[in-house]
Amino acid sequence: MLHIFRINWRGVKWSVLTILTCLFVLNIAFPPPIDKAYTISPLVTDKDGKWLSAFTVEQGRWRLGADLQEIDPRFIDALISIEDKRFYKHSGVDFLAILRAAKSWQGAGRPVSGASTITMQLVRQLEPRERTLVNKAK
Repeated sequence: MLHIFRINWRGVKWSVLTILTCLFVLNIAFPPPIDKAYTISPLVTDKDGKWLSAFTVEQGRWRLGADLQEIDPRFIDALISIEDKRFYKHSGVDFLAILRAAKSWQGAGRPVSGASTITMQLVRQLEPRERTLVNKAK
C-alpha cells in the first residue's frame, strides 16, 4: 500500500519560528563572555620589541594577541576549511553539522563526530564548562 505524507507547512513554519525565537532568547540569556577575548597575556619585550617572557591570564591560560592583517591568509583559509567549512554561511551555529552529528550519533549509539563551529570553539575557550549537551546549547 502506498502512503503519501503531506507536510503541514504552516506547522513547520511555526516550529521553525519557535526554535529561532528560543535560540534568540537563549543567546540573550547566556551571552558569551566576549570581554575575555580582549584580555591577553602580558608580554615582556626588549627595547626592540622581541619577546623575552610572557605570563598567563586567569586559570593559567595563554591568550596571545594576533593581528589578523599579519596572519598569512593561506593559514586562515586552511583553518576554516579544516575546522568549519561553512564558516561564512552561518552565524555561529551550523545546523547542518548538528544534524549530521546527531545522525551519526544515532547510527553508532554514541557521539562519533562533533558539530562545533569556530565560533563555538572560541566561546568554549573563553568560558570553559563541562562538556554536556546543555552547556553546548548555552
